[in-house]
Amino acid sequence: MVKYELARALNSLTLEKFTSKSKYYSDIICFDIETTSYSDTVSFMYVWQISLNGCTMYGRTWSEFKELLDAINDTMNGDEHIIIWVHNLSFEFAFLEGVLHFDRVFATSAHKVVYADYGNIRFRCTYMMSNKSLASIAKDYKLPVKKLVGDLDYRLTRHSKTPITAQELEYCENDVLILHYYIKYMIKQYGSFSASHMPITSTGFVRKLTRENAKTDKQYGILRKIVKDCSPVNPELYNMLRRAFGGGQTHASYLRIGEEIKNVASLDKKSFYPAAMVRFSYPQQFRKIKREYFFKEIKRGKAVIADIYIKNVVCKYPFCTISQHKCCYIKGGVYDNGKVYKADELIITVTELDFDTINKYYDFDKDSLKIGRCYSAYKKRLPKSFIKTVLQLYKDKTELKNIKGREIEYAYRKALLNSLFGMCVTDILQDSIIYNNHEWDAISPDTVATLEDYRDKNTSILLYQTGVYITAYCRHEILENDLYILQTDPLDLIYNDTDSIKLENYEEKYKEYFENFDKQVRAEMQESCKYYGFSWDMYEPEDIKGNKHLLGTMDYEGNYKKFKTLGAKRYIYTDDDNILHATVAGCPKNAMTDYLNSTDDPFYNFNIGLVLTPEKSMKNCHHYCKPSEPIEVTDYLGNKEIISPSYGISILPTSFEMNMSNGFKNFLTGTVENMDLSNMQRLLNAKKLGKVNTFREDYLKECK
Repeated sequence: MVKYELARALNSLTLEKFTSKSKYYSDIICFDIETTSYSDTVSFMYVWQISLNGCTMYGRTWSEFKELLDAINDTMNGDEHIIIWVHNLSFEFAFLEGVLHFDRVFATSAHKVVYADYGNIRFRCTYMMSNKSLASIAKDYKLPVKKLVGDLDYRLTRHSKTPITAQELEYCENDVLILHYYIKYMIKQYGSFSASHMPITSTGFVRKLTRENAKTDKQYGILRKIVKDCSPVNPELYNMLRRAFGGGQTHASYLRIGEEIKNVASLDKKSFYPAAMVRFSYPQQFRKIKREYFFKEIKRGKAVIADIYIKNVVCKYPFCTISQHKCCYIKGGVYDNGKVYKADELIITVTELDFDTINKYYDFDKDSLKIGRCYSAYKKRLPKSFIKTVLQLYKDKTELKNIKGREIEYAYRKALLNSLFGMCVTDILQDSIIYNNHEWDAISPDTVATLEDYRDKNTSILLYQTGVYITAYCRHEILENDLYILQTDPLDLIYNDTDSIKLENYEEKYKEYFENFDKQVRAEMQESCKYYGFSWDMYEPEDIKGNKHLLGTMDYEGNYKKFKTLGAKRYIYTDDDNILHATVAGCPKNAMTDYLNSTDDPFYNFNIGLVLTPEKSMKNCHHYCKPSEPIEVTDYLGNKEIISPSYGISILPTSFEMNMSNGFKNFLTGTVENMDLSNMQRLLNAKKLGKVNTFREDYLKECK
């Protein structure tokens, strides 16, 4: 990598367009910066690096970079564009906004920048496009350069007069070369930089593939007709669908929190969301119905969404399912880590699937049930061209896995498969994010006009209710699996997370049940295959070793030697090789495992009150900086420079603490005021009373 020179930089550009009619130049330009976080209010750039068609240069001041941009802008006219690719543009933008006056900024929320225009130059975010870190891009796409780690110590203070070593420059160079080779690969796939060719977000790629497949199969008109006929344009209906939408079921049994449990089985559903798309039928046009028809419409097999009111609600099992934040109204609520254990009254918007779950998991006064606004719709399988896309991506992912020389194709097809669900749940009524003179504002859309525009837009091919029902089907199914375990032995179910279940006594009590469940999935997939007329190998492809993988079945991943959870997204386990694994929301995995492995008893030390210092947490805190008075900065070598702090982001190490709300602690110990303990006591008196979790015992001792 060489020092920046304007003439050399411009000579590295071809300034040629993809085609004579194209508005985009074909030059691959990639940009990155390195910064010093001096304090929580001051951060500044000390080196920038750029790759111009693979020729890498570095500069030390913003004036140099602006000189290059202005010179490039001078070569273009009208609506011509040249792209500068930036990984995580949101970070660089925070500094650039103090240097450049942007003509247009497109963001998904405040500070989350997708692209920004400076004259004819468009900065585009490759993180938004790939949804991967730089290291993952280099690894997954088998690029000829790798993300270097540890060659640049971010703890050292540097500024534009700080000498940079050859090793540090190589680190900087690799960051832009990774982007260069990634974009080069993407051009081979899409042929151009234009948004119509190369989408700006990760879900845009699979949306583009879906449209192309529909057009190839001459089904695009069918997809458009479905949207025109069935897309919700009634604000009341759309907002009810929004309220009914929920994510996966992620929860821990309150009877097993804090306990060290041996021999825990782990089950995982293969491509759960794509499987639901293939197996089930989905609502078409919703129509408002009289509330007295609620049960009749459900019995007719129709999709139903409704606002319901119930009283004297209490969960029958140590696994609560109603999310507190999804309730429109709650009175007298008692909560199990964000889930409703008990309530005097509540109002919630449900699908017929959610209502079935509530009936099975909760006792409530049946006479108190009141149905409010209510809509129903006939169900129909998803369009053939869409299902073809789902199955082809699953087949490709399965067949390409572990094949030497095909790693790039595997990573690409897997990424597309994983983006399918995100494409289906894109909110139609998104705020417009406005950036103006360093200020961010969100403007709510005109509800009716936006819903009608979506319905009428020629590129709209998906119904919002499809995404709502994908998660509803999956929640319902995994909670049906959980229910069988709970009714067999309430202490055997330990934890689940969207598409996985952690339980005890799998071989002895539940293996046959899940084998029969897989037979049911197979039968449903065979019905789907018969309906669509696809070949069976798209549903059950073979991997490189000849093993068949039926979409949507439950994988038995083996048993953990030891497992412990402290609640949702907080657990650790050891595998057969005694290697410790950790999943803790808000804490990097390596930081938690490194710390716990340094202790004499990792499972004992994984508990509430655990603190990782900033030096050990690998966790950073972001602070947005604004201009301030000039300061003198001394770098780690003793060099001094006057810095005029401007806009930017300061990233400083911070600690991580394993907290638990007092409300959840009180719930676990049964000390919630006015709490009806009859249900909990019945479960605690089960035959496995001796296995009640140690956290409750330890906490009660602490209280005494």
